[in-house]
Amino acid sequence: MSKKLLILLTLITLLLTACGTSKVPAVKAPSAAVTRKEVNAAYQSFFNLHNPSLSAKLNVIQDGAKLHSAISTAMSSSLAKDAGGARVSTITPYTKSQCANAALIYPCAKVGYSILSPTGSVLISSGAGYAVYSNGKWLVAKATVCGLLSQFEEYAGSKTPIAGCS
Repeated sequence: MSKKLLILLTLITLLLTACGTSKVPAVKAPSAAVTRKEVNAAYQSFFNLHNPSLSAKLNVIQDGAKLHSAISTAMSSSLAKDAGGARVSTITPYTKSQCANAALIYPCAKVGYSILSPTGSVLISSGAGYAVYSNGKWLVAKATVCGLLSQFEEYAGSKTPIAGCS
């Protein structure tokens, strides 16, 4: 074997070894206090349908831009004016495998919440959903939003697939 070929094979082996051993940094969620604050804020903003700001809703939803049309339609409903926010009662962080089993990205958490009226009284208690940590912030999980939109569409008598949820 020629010396040049030996050197080339050695370099290729070193490069492949280096590439194969590189590690992708793990995504780490912030502290429990920061998580609680951000999840509360995301759920409060999302469920404050009394506030007509569509961008405020989309900014706290995982893949919010893809749900623009569906959220806009839901917000134009007469039912939307009844919701004035949410009160998060529980946040249960999930393990990587629990997130995967729920078809969510990691980190994620299960969220217990109540939907409030604009005056703060409870309209719906014992709501359950998810939050995901994406791009450095906690968001209302797309799965939660799509589940709620599906219920809204069913209530409205529509069988049309929800744009952005498939």
